[in-house]
Amino acid sequence: MADSNYSFVKMLAKFSAAGAVPSTDRTGRALTAAGGAIVVANGGALTGAYLTLDGTGDYVTTPGTTDLRLGVGDFCIDFGLKTTASNKCLIDHYDGSNTGWQVFLDSAGHLVWWNDVTIKTGAIAVNDGNRHHVAIFRVGGTIYMAVDGTIDGSGVANTRDHNSTKSLLCIGAQVISRNSSYDLAGAFDFVRITIGVSRWTSAGFTPPTLVELAKTEDAMASDGAQYGASSTVVSGYNAQCVEFALMDSAFIASHHGLMLEQIGVSGALSAMATKQGVASNSIGLAASLLSRCILNGRASDTLKVADTASSNLVFKVSAIDGMRLYEAELISGNIDDALDVWLANVATSAHSRYAQYGFNSFATFEGKQYGCKSDGVYELGGALDGVSPVKWTVTFAEQDFGASNMKRFESVYVGVKATGRLVLKVINGDGTAYHYNVIPSGNEGRTSRALVGRGLSGRYWLLELASDTERAELDSIDFAFAVMSRRI
Repeated sequence: MADSNYSFVKMLAKFSAAGAVPSTDRTGRALTAAGGAIVVANGGALTGAYLTLDGTGDYVTTPGTTDLRLGVGDFCIDFGLKTTASNKCLIDHYDGSNTGWQVFLDSAGHLVWWNDVTIKTGAIAVNDGNRHHVAIFRVGGTIYMAVDGTIDGSGVANTRDHNSTKSLLCIGAQVISRNSSYDLAGAFDFVRITIGVSRWTSAGFTPPTLVELAKTEDAMASDGAQYGASSTVVSGYNAQCVEFALMDSAFIASHHGLMLEQIGVSGALSAMATKQGVASNSIGLAASLLSRCILNGRASDTLKVADTASSNLVFKVSAIDGMRLYEAELISGNIDDALDVWLANVATSAHSRYAQYGFNSFATFEGKQYGCKSDGVYELGGALDGVSPVKWTVTFAEQDFGASNMKRFESVYVGVKATGRLVLKVINGDGTAYHYNVIPSGNEGRTSRALVGRGLSGRYWLLELASDTERAELDSIDFAFAVMSRRI
């Protein structure tokens, strides 16, 4: 589930890509790194990486603007923190006046909400070297703290009006009223400031997942989802569409979807855009593609790219008919996710493809499996792709079921143990594709029936079964069809 309060977010710094500190946060705010502040990949981080500070002049600032004024109403400041330090500044927006504020660590590693004087001090130590979700929020005139969703002590009444604009907001140090002794040695995977809502209450809560940090438009439609006009900043579109998903204008976005008919993208795509989709007919890209763009697509007909593609552009395509590139420049690079992994079952000759796996080699050691990529060695054992179920597709060989006659499909029976939604894709000999829902019977393994449309006929048939369910066990698939007297 996406962030329902995203419209109140004034700052969202998500540190997910190893390397230099990004120049802007997810709301478009400028970020400036000082000292040796750097983003380091780490699997323990919610975002996959940490903004890492060494405590000697490392910090990140953003300009103080009027929209960062907390005012007298509800607000929430939350972040992911990992540190062993004490008596250090975490988030600073203080210039020596009582309208400023800080989130601080005291000598015991407890949280402190401070605005010229100490307003509230927590009792839960967060400097144990483990990652913690930290939240300071005001609801109805009362300040609360929370560590990993647990309310830290009782609330404190405070309605101070933070009504002045400061020159900077800083992560990891006290900068405006500079005191280097408060520089933090530690790491943040995200920092978020929400003004106008508290997000949580004194009852406690479950810390946000990565998906819950995003601005997301979720769409499920029988005909289609169309995203037009201008979608700027950073947004995610998760769409499951039976017919099409058409995306216009400018996007700085991540699109994850099961597209059953087509993915069409027109206009300009700028900054970094990732398209992950399964398309039965085509993926077409027109106009200019700028900066770094990764396209992962599976197309039964064609993939076409027109106009100019600049900077780093990587296409991963499985196309039955062809792939066309017009005026496109493909620049190689060290992008782990551009690797596909193919496996062959030597007993059945069946093949499996793992997309976005990112590993270039594998090994088994003491009964455990490991994968290697450019940033290190990973143990393979997780059931999820980050926080989301792994999307999968099973494609059955095209066949005529041993008869040259035309055949009319009536139904398909699938023996499967699954908890999520399954989609059956039926493709006849001329390439026309049809999609039908298969409602599994849960983990009982009962046979489920997919009623196909009436009047479907052809000699050759190809079937695919797709889902984003967390786990499925496919036992059998049977076809009910009538053999017609007519031959081709």
